[in-house]
Amino acid sequence: MTSYAVLTTILGTASGIAMAITPWLLKKLGNKKLLIYHNALNIVFVTMMTFTYKKPLLLFVFIYLNSLVNALSIVYNQVMHSEVKDYQQYISGKRMDFMFGTASLIGTPITMLTGLVIPYVYECMGITTNYDILYDPHVRNSIFYVLCILSIIGAALNLIPYMFYDLSREKHQNIIRVLYYRSVYDDYTDGSLTDETIARTVENVRVGLACIDAPAPDLPALKAAVKEAKALPKGEERNRAIKEAKAALRDGKQLAVDKDAAKILQAELEKYDTYYYQVLLAQAKMISETSIEHADAINTDRLKAAADALPSTTKEERKAKKAADKNVRKLKKMQQRMKKAYPNGVARPDPERLNTALDLPQETKAEKKAKATAIDAAEKELLLFHKVMKPYLAAESLLKRGTENKKVYFEVEKIYDDRIAPQSATAAKAQ
Repeated sequence: MTSYAVLTTILGTASGIAMAITPWLLKKLGNKKLLIYHNALNIVFVTMMTFTYKKPLLLFVFIYLNSLVNALSIVYNQVMHSEVKDYQQYISGKRMDFMFGTASLIGTPITMLTGLVIPYVYECMGITTNYDILYDPHVRNSIFYVLCILSIIGAALNLIPYMFYDLSREKHQNIIRVLYYRSVYDDYTDGSLTDETIARTVENVRVGLACIDAPAPDLPALKAAVKEAKALPKGEERNRAIKEAKAALRDGKQLAVDKDAAKILQAELEKYDTYYYQVLLAQAKMISETSIEHADAINTDRLKAAADALPSTTKEERKAKKAADKNVRKLKKMQQRMKKAYPNGVARPDPERLNTALDLPQETKAEKKAKATAIDAAEKELLLFHKVMKPYLAAESLLKRGTENKKVYFEVEKIYDDRIAPQSATAAKAQ
């Protein structure tokens, strides 16, 4: 028992070491490689346990190493979750962190079912209520061997989905640049734009553009340069040449990865110039020709005819046509809902009504009740409006953003060049 206590104490240090080295490993390898290495090492260490379980100290070494690599997930899981949430915001345009906890409940039945595997194995091997039979080395060793095999299978299955995880550090970096770029427009239009946001966005976008505009590295030539350096006569000059050639090759490979990842930013900057968005913008313009108060009079047959007339030869054309058809169906459903929700005609709710309700006094019981009623009524009015009129509002928002997005960014960039950058340069000189 003394040995067990000492070894358990030592085992507790594995998680501390793992948490200390994980940031360095993430920087060195990136999320995907670390995920794969973690699960691959799990298989290796558990496999070694199957050959060493009769030698306690050697077994403990592999248990310790396995615990160490498992503890890496304490840090990198949080990093991966934040990256996935950024990606979700990038593709959907909305930040819904709270929904990830709810979505994780989908896997609960699977977790419960897989949790029955080990008890079932115990029962098959004759272990039900009498655990004293584990003192028998034949029984104990047999069940340990079976558990190791099951762990190897589990680790291999766990490795499979991570092979498809392709959100690299460079891609995530460009997703963040896209989110910065989008936030400038939102902050500009609602009047909450700050110098910090401007500087952060313009600098990030320019770094991405510099990467896009950089000439593509000639990797075959760089590899040939490494071979040529190795062919030189031995000496300091050869060592220096090899070192420089390898550094150039390493930088070239990184630039190739960066340029590939920067396509995410490039696609965002050129998004509204593509055929897909040009079709949707034209459709949004047709929708917005009718005011929201008379949205039930939008000629959906005209929109349907325009969508049907679109070509469908290429993949992008088919995608645009499908999206246009889907928007028409949504508009038809919106018009049906409008008749039920707004029989006397629709009108934009005043957002200040909610602010006024929130500012109401709540000293007395009657005032509290009146305030709660006012807030509830204002919220219901806004929720109903945005739920019923969502297709129209989406078209209105798309048209506004699609026509003003670049213009707003150029104005923000001018603010940066004229005022913020000179101020930053002056402050840097003063320091």
